[in-house]
Amino acid sequence: MRSLRQALLAVTLLSLFVSPLTSSNSEIYRVVEKDGSVVYTDDPAPDADAEAVELKPIQIVPTLTPAQSLSTNKEEAAPPKYAELTITTPEEKENLRNPTEITVKTNLSPELLNGHYIRLMQNGREVGLSKDGTFIIKEPYRGEHTLTAQVIDQRKKVLLSSTPRTIYVYRHSALFNPQPTPPIAPAP
Repeated sequence: MRSLRQALLAVTLLSLFVSPLTSSNSEIYRVVEKDGSVVYTDDPAPDADAEAVELKPIQIVPTLTPAQSLSTNKEEAAPPKYAELTITTPEEKENLRNPTEITVKTNLSPELLNGHYIRLMQNGREVGLSKDGTFIIKEPYRGEHTLTAQVIDQRKKVLLSSTPRTIYVYRHSALFNPQPTPPIAPAP
């Protein structure tokens, strides 16, 4: 069974390689049928009135190598440089008590270019992307949080990072549940 498969594969491959060679040298004939339709064939019927068609040679166009870049200046190819990215609010080591949301604002100079974004990271995790540098963190957990802003390109490559900013969120613990004081009984 295996040798039969190998033989069939060999015959198929051989016919695929040989057929283009033989067909490129064969004649093409134009035959007009009795109903007036025109048929092109390489094997006309013996009784058909066939005329040989001369084909133009196949045009082969060599591939061109891409032109060298005119500019070899490395500074032109370098990504744009941003001077400074800072988190303006909240303040460093700011204490926030029971916030439902925290608004984080950043300042970037020069302005953000097309295709670039400002990404906010909270404790090493992405909060979101922004074009205007404003973010809202909803229902932050209590405790210490480290915020970092980053300028990223379309491939999420970090172009510039801000200095990390630490903030503290205070919330009442669910475990802290003081016992209510009994009401003072009126004097008899």
